[in-house]
Amino acid sequence: MELSGLASAIMSGIMMGGIYALASIGLTLIWGVMNFINFASGQLTMLGMYITLALALFLGVDPIIGIAVSAGVLFIMGMLIEKTVISPILGASRFMQILVTLALGIAFENTIQLLFGAEIVALPRNIGSMKLLSQVIQLDGVSMIIARLIPLPVATILTIILHLFLTKTRVGMGIRAISQDPYAAQIVGINIKKAYLITWGIGCSFMGLAGALLVLFQAAYPAIGWEFIIVSFIAVTMGGAGSYIGSYVSAMIIGVIESISSYVFLPAYRQIFYLILFVLVLIFLPRGLFPTREVG
Repeated sequence: MELSGLASAIMSGIMMGGIYALASIGLTLIWGVMNFINFASGQLTMLGMYITLALALFLGVDPIIGIAVSAGVLFIMGMLIEKTVISPILGASRFMQILVTLALGIAFENTIQLLFGAEIVALPRNIGSMKLLSQVIQLDGVSMIIARLIPLPVATILTIILHLFLTKTRVGMGIRAISQDPYAAQIVGINIKKAYLITWGIGCSFMGLAGALLVLFQAAYPAIGWEFIIVSFIAVTMGGAGSYIGSYVSAMIIGVIESISSYVFLPAYRQIFYLILFVLVLIFLPRGLFPTREVG
């Protein structure tokens, strides 16, 4: 085992952790505020990939601009989903909520498969900023394409911004109050319906942004969303449901473990080791690494 190869695997895992962090933070935000489990989260990440792809392939939009557009589209889509699909079933059983979001995710996947086919699709390396982002650089002997360096700082900056939004703004503090006690929040005049709309918008934009950044260096296919459902739920549960800091840290751990296990063993075994860690955390820390009773 070469030391430089192991260093490359660790670096790659940390960078991939940025993708997982964005997807899992989007999931935990909705979970923590509304106590609602979104089983369409992986497909929303997949949509972020395909929106960026479609903009680049059919309209010639630079992928960097496409990332911002994807996040905006998913923000609006998230609010529409909350208004039309989620709001009517908030009082329904957990089983009904899971069933509806699973059906929604399958509908998204089948729609993308109908439009793009089941084949693997990648961004051409000669489109706009991809000429630069596709280049390989050396960092202390570790080889890395430039596109892989983007997710981690983006995830870190957005996590800080989300923290400031939730703790320093009136709307954000209202959302935190709802996550603690929605009935008390409603009594003091907080608009719960508006807060739920914003929460779904932000959560879905984080998920879509994860996919938009991922497609810069990884090909897309309609079923990729299922992989993100697994990783996101493990990161959220392991970090402490409702804790976006916990989701961020857990996502980084998962990314590194996944990358190292792929390098040392085989890619087929990459999920085994973080699943083992997940089980151990559930046994010894059943409330997660950063237990919380509210989003934060």
